[in-house]
Amino acid sequence: MLDLGLPMALHLPLAVAAGMAAGGLYAGLVGVLKVKFGSNEVIATVMLNSIATYLVDYLLNGPMLAENSSVAQTERVLETAQLPRIFQQYQLTIAILLAVAACILVKLFMDRTALGYEIRAVGLNPDAAETAGISKAKVTIVALCISGCIAGLAGASHVLGVDRRLINGFSNDYGFSGISVAALAADSPWALSSPASCSARCGRAPWSSTAPPAFRWSSSTSSRPWWSFWWPPATGEGAQAAQPAGWSRKTKKEVA
Repeated sequence: MLDLGLPMALHLPLAVAAGMAAGGLYAGLVGVLKVKFGSNEVIATVMLNSIATYLVDYLLNGPMLAENSSVAQTERVLETAQLPRIFQQYQLTIAILLAVAACILVKLFMDRTALGYEIRAVGLNPDAAETAGISKAKVTIVALCISGCIAGLAGASHVLGVDRRLINGFSNDYGFSGISVAALAADSPWALSSPASCSARCGRAPWSSTAPPAFRWSSSTSSRPWWSFWWPPATGEGAQAAQPAGWSRKTKKEVA
């Protein structure tokens, strides 16, 4: 792996910015397709997802494959480009602070800037906005670039903070989860925290194996409902601790 000897104060922001730039450019391509050819942005993004997936698959099985690795993945990210963990025993990093900052900045951008006003106007009524002199083409491309930058920030946060390397198939359909989260939040950055937390809890098991028994579970229990977030798991040591005295899983037929 190429090591330029950059300090963390410079290397980490550049790595995050590179992820955001890649996401912004790729999403901006969807805007260009929509403006120039009238393509549907939903269909275009889904198709480009497949192209990106196969491109990453090729890179991780070829030029970027880690040396002596039987898994399609890159070498480990240099320490100067890794997002610091808040608690060393867990995978929680300062990415959560970046997510909060992104929500605040997006809210301020949409409410306090002229471009944010234009994006909201085009979103509410494209024809009326264009009649008022707002360029629908420009706003479409810019809005998709911004959304791509935010998606790139999420991807960079995962690669630099959780896996500390790019692994083939690391995304568990996070993009589609983001659609439902945005819908539940009614497209409000302030309201994203609750549905995002619930989606993250239900989508995968985030806790480390070093967590206390009552808060430990495997991926097979990740389908538990969101209200069980702080509830002990139904199996393992935590279940024994949570079961009242005399409690049994036997059915009525077995008892009889």
